[in-house]
Amino acid sequence: MKEFLHTVLMDDQCSESPAQTAERVAGAISGAHFALVALMEQVHGQTASSGRRAILLNLKSLGPKTVPQLAAMRPVSRQYVQRLVDGLALEGLVEKRSNAARRRSPAFALTASGEDQLAAMLARERPVIEALGGTLNPPAAEALIAALDQIRGRVRRILAEAVV
Repeated sequence: MKEFLHTVLMDDQCSESPAQTAERVAGAISGAHFALVALMEQVHGQTASSGRRAILLNLKSLGPKTVPQLAAMRPVSRQYVQRLVDGLALEGLVEKRSNAARRRSPAFALTASGEDQLAAMLARERPVIEALGGTLNPPAAEALIAALDQIRGRVRRILAEAVV
């Protein structure tokens, strides 16, 4: 796998510059992301946006979180996350919880209805995910995951350094 990562990320024999390679990688990632978003929107119809799904998944896997904590996990504004959470709360999918650490910023948690809706979403996605998984070579998929994790780490460091 190390050789694959070196080839993907640092191939000295490549005729293009590191910037050109980065542009192609970013384009491929962006294209795959938007294709997956479109596919999930087709699976769910108008019932679930990728933002709503992400919030529900975060609350399921991480437990109660404040809006600022949820917003810090994604490249969107706190106000956008607030609107998503407010909508989920109106539908009874999340509920406010007291937050001793920050009284002015309540935590939000999944309700039983929210857990049911998330389970239904994941069940609708399952056949599509299985079909995608059937086309992947496991060693290549593992190498790709490792390369994407490396890219994500580098992007986070760049953002933390405020170089952008």
